[in-house]
Amino acid sequence: MRARIPSLFSESKRVRLRGNATAVICLVGLLFISNTRADAGLQFLEAFLDNNTVFVQSSGAAPISPDHYTFRLQAYVLPALTPGPTIVSVSYPGPDSPLNLSYTPIVVFSFLSANFASETDLHAVYPFGTYAFTASSSDTGESQHSAIDYKADFFTSAIPALTAQSYADLQGMTASVTVQFNSWIPAPPFANTSDPLLGDTTLTIFDLADGHIAFREGVGASKTSIFVPADALQANTQYGFDLVFHEGLFHQDLTNNVGLFQSFNVVTEGSFITGAIPIPPPFSIPEPSGLVLASLGLAGLWWKMRRAICHR
Repeated sequence: MRARIPSLFSESKRVRLRGNATAVICLVGLLFISNTRADAGLQFLEAFLDNNTVFVQSSGAAPISPDHYTFRLQAYVLPALTPGPTIVSVSYPGPDSPLNLSYTPIVVFSFLSANFASETDLHAVYPFGTYAFTASSSDTGESQHSAIDYKADFFTSAIPALTAQSYADLQGMTASVTVQFNSWIPAPPFANTSDPLLGDTTLTIFDLADGHIAFREGVGASKTSIFVPADALQANTQYGFDLVFHEGLFHQDLTNNVGLFQSFNVVTEGSFITGAIPIPPPFSIPEPSGLVLASLGLAGLWWKMRRAICHR
C-alpha cells in the first residue's frame, strides 16, 4: 500500500495555513487589524468552506483518478490570542452538526475532515445547505454570526500535474528549478449570482518531517511555470508538494460585516528528496580600504562631471 503523503488538503496531524494566496493576504490583514484597532471586543472577520479533490503524482506521468476527498471549515476571529475565551461552532445539515472548530495560531479556527473515498461519501456527511458560523466569547458573553450558503461544487475538470521533466528535476534536486505544469480555465460564475469566481494556481513545498512550509507561490490560472530557487530548500531533505488549481467564490455578508469564502480546490500532491544543494556563498563586505577607494573614485567622478557642466 502506498504511504500517505501529508498535505495541506489531506487529513494530517500537522497544522498549516491554507494553500492559496488569498488566505495569506487575509492573514496579514488580520494581523494588522489586531495591532491597530482600538476596541478589544470580539470581531468575526471571515469564514471559509473548502471542498478538496486530491490526486497523487508519483512519477512523471500525470495522475488520472482522485486519491481522496476532504472538507475544511475555517474562521478568522479577533481577539483569538488564546484558545480559551473564544469558541467558534458551525451548524449545518450533516449528521455531525454542530462542529466546534479547533484553535490554531495565529487567529484561525479550523476543522479538516477525514479523507473520503468518494465525493458521494463526502457529501453524505457535508451536504449542500446553510453552514451557520457562530463565534462567541466566554469572557465577555458576546456572540457574532454569519452563514455560508453552500449550493454547488465548482471544480475545474483539469487535473494539476507537473511535467515529466519537472518531476524528474525535483528528484535529487541540486540547483534551482523552474517547475512546469499545465494551465487551466476557471469555471463560469455561479448561476443567479453576481459573486465572482476567482482562480489561481499555487505551488507549496513543505518539509515532510515537521510540516514547515519552505516555499509557496501563486500565479494566474493561465500560467504554466513557477521558479523554485535552490536556496529555499535544504540539502538531502524529503519534501512534499501540493500543486493546487484553486477556485474561490467570495461574498460579503454586509449585515454582519463578515467575508465569506467558498473554495473548490483540485490538488495534486507528491514528494521528492533533494540532493546536495550547494550552500550559497555569504555576502562579502568590502574591507575599509576598499570602501575608501570606492568612495574616492565616486567623488572624483562627481567632481569631473561637475566641472564639465560648469564650464559649458
